[in-house]
Amino acid sequence: MSDERKTLIARGSIVAHRAEAREGMDMTALRQIDFETAKRIAEAKGLVPAVVKGTRTLRFSRADNERMDFITWDEFERAAISRRLAVYESGGWMKLMRRD
Repeated sequence: MSDERKTLIARGSIVAHRAEAREGMDMTALRQIDFETAKRIAEAKGLVPAVVKGTRTLRFSRADNERMDFITWDEFERAAISRRLAVYESGGWMKLMRRD
C-alpha cells in the first residue's frame, strides 16, 4: 500500500477495508449464521426484523424507519425459511440470501 494511501486512511478519507480490497487483500468471506445468532447481532446494533412496506422484502432495520413494517423474530424466521433464505454475516454485516 502506498504511503499516500496510508495517510488518507489514517485521516479517515478512505475506509481501510475498501483500500485493502483495492490492493488485492482478502476480505472476510460471508458465512451462514443461524437465526438466533442473527438476532443477537441485530439487537446489539439496535436493529429489528422488518418487511419493506408494499413488498415482501425482509430486512434488518432501525425501529424508526417509516418505510418498514416491523414483524416479530418468529415471523421473520418463518418467512425467511419459507423463501429458502438464510442469514449470512461478515465482519458484523448481515445479508439475507438464498440458501446454498
